Amino acid sequence: MPRRFEQDEGPSEDDIRRFGGADSSLGYCPECGAEISDLADICPSCHSWIPEGAQRRHPLTSDMMRRWYAFIGICVLGVFLYLWLFRGGPG
Repeated sequence: MPRRFEQDEGPSEDDIRRFGGADSSLGYCPECGAEISDLADICPSCHSWIPEGAQRRHPLTSDMMRRWYAFIGICVLGVFLYLWLFRGGPG
């Protein structure tokens, strides 16, 4: 007769203490953005290798910040070029 397995009751208190719980440090996978442990070598969601560890910020947030910095840099460069060429340029 086949064995019946008990329904999973979730992690025990000992498991939470050993493997981390609410106080464990979490980060985000740089490839898919899934929330993962800092100690993970492979993302359990997309199975990509994470050699440098989990990111602190969500990848979409980091990408948006890079775009804003690039936009602001281009605007500042444009203002300087405008002032240099049309206000006090060479000669």
